Amino acid sequence: MKRIQFSWKKRICFVLLSLLAMASVRVTWSFLYDPMLGDFIEMAEYRGFPVEEHKVRTEDGYILTIFRIPSIRNGGQTPSSSDKPPVLFLHGVLESSDALLCNTEEESPGLFFPSNGFDTWFYNSRGNTYSQEHEFLSNDQNEFWNFAFDELALFDLPAVVEYIRANTGKPKVSLIGHSQGTMTIWAALIAAKEKMEGKIHGIVAWAPVAKVDHSDSLAIKGLLSIPFGEEALKAVNFRVMLPRMTPLSLASELVCSYLPWICEFIFNQIADTSTGFNRNMLGYYTAHYPNGVSTKNAIQLKRIVLSGKFSPMDHGPSMNLRLYGKAKSPIYDFSQMLKIPVALFSGENDVVANPTDVAWLKEQLQNNGSLLKFREFSNMGHLAFLLPSK
Repeated sequence: MKRIQFSWKKRICFVLLSLLAMASVRVTWSFLYDPMLGDFIEMAEYRGFPVEEHKVRTEDGYILTIFRIPSIRNGGQTPSSSDKPPVLFLHGVLESSDALLCNTEEESPGLFFPSNGFDTWFYNSRGNTYSQEHEFLSNDQNEFWNFAFDELALFDLPAVVEYIRANTGKPKVSLIGHSQGTMTIWAALIAAKEKMEGKIHGIVAWAPVAKVDHSDSLAIKGLLSIPFGEEALKAVNFRVMLPRMTPLSLASELVCSYLPWICEFIFNQIADTSTGFNRNMLGYYTAHYPNGVSTKNAIQLKRIVLSGKFSPMDHGPSMNLRLYGKAKSPIYDFSQMLKIPVALFSGENDVVANPTDVAWLKEQLQNNGSLLKFREFSNMGHLAFLLPSK
């Protein structure tokens, strides 16, 4: 019998079609049966936690969606939260509140706190999947995306903190930030401290970031290799980068579920070389990632890396004069930061929040008088704080 030979093109097509068929089955099954691939509310309720959705309006007109998991579960009251301040989680760049629920029920950071009596709130920055509303702008307008992470610090975080205080009657809120979430906290306590003073109980910073000029992440190096500046910014009309695309996210989940070594290799290069994160749940994390970032935010991060300075957006001499009172963009000066107790936790194997950069941040907080506790974990990296393994 003559053996049938297939060209390499046909073989590739066969493999792609097979993967497509598998993806179709997986996607159908996921939508019908797997709430862990749903939205924040579906994931929390699947684990038996009641969820509240809240809308917060910022001073400049953005409408943010935040979530609340009260310290109640399955109809029963967990330990009383009457003596505990509300807790607010701030996610990192390209993430959303979903990232806090992607691990197992016992290990998800976003479920640990309500299980232990904390009134727990989850922030979603402007522009991510949950926060694409504005009082008079549409998210398909250029002006909607004209923001960097400075605006998250100046407008988003102060508005959310004030909203939580008003809705709970508690005078202070505790903040837990991961990655760019920590940058937002530092910037808010420096540049918007009149809005934040007397309102923050304490800060927990995971995989903390300020300067990132020693990062070994391929994602950071890739960002540096993109030749975009002001002209490119205008060309893309301040639009979003890497928005949430459900089919792509589910395809990523498929790959991470059936070919986990591929995902592990990728994340080892861009975020985490540790053994401390739960690889079995990586598929769920990728199913909720990325969630979009404004191009202007990405440009600001690029400039922070290149300059070696933690600083606000450089808008050019004339606009800088209007905004900052000087031709050059200033730095975020930690000596001017509100003195709030900070617990700083980092990973020795973090390729984004490099230990050298974390050491610099630690020194700034010590000099400010804010550093309460510091610990560097030998077996943890960037993702291990969101997907810790037992």
